[in-house]
Amino acid sequence: VSQSRYGIETEEHLLPLIDRNSIVGVDVAGGTGRDRTVISYRTQNCLVVRFCGQMTTAVLVEHLANFYLSRTNNVCIDAVAIGLGVVQQLQFRGYFIHQIHGSQPSMNPVALNKRAELYIQLKAALDSGTKILVPKGHGLKPILEDELRSIKVDEKEQKFGKLKMAPKDQLTNSPDIVDSLTYTSYRDWE
Repeated sequence: VSQSRYGIETEEHLLPLIDRNSIVGVDVAGGTGRDRTVISYRTQNCLVVRFCGQMTTAVLVEHLANFYLSRTNNVCIDAVAIGLGVVQQLQFRGYFIHQIHGSQPSMNPVALNKRAELYIQLKAALDSGTKILVPKGHGLKPILEDELRSIKVDEKEQKFGKLKMAPKDQLTNSPDIVDSLTYTSYRDWE
């Protein structure tokens, strides 16, 4: 097991299993550039990055229906652009999906929107000792570390007293893994 401040590389057969209390976060690739689909989940006191790469929406829908939604009802998907199509296909099959809309207003008084709120929650979880596990041998650890380092706050918006994350086009790398991990903090149904 190899450790860093941000994650632990773990043999796949040693990753914690998903259960009915797990919360799955899915960031669906937009189909351009280096954008990746990422599936992660929160279980016990850790976050697990399970998949990061290219996947067609048809394969993603099948994978979510046959594996994740058969184990938990807590699946949160970024419901913008192609992600909305994935949500709609799963809803058509009768599944309930928690839809993430990052631009919607936040209930947190220091966050401008839901995206900033979820980033605040992820930071709090990491600060309290929650571990991020990544499958060993997939090269995800340096990508995750780079994404975490590249996250920025929109300074112009912060002057107005609310935290807003910088737009993705202002970041060095698209934070696909980190976005997926933040979705595991979504708990608006409680």
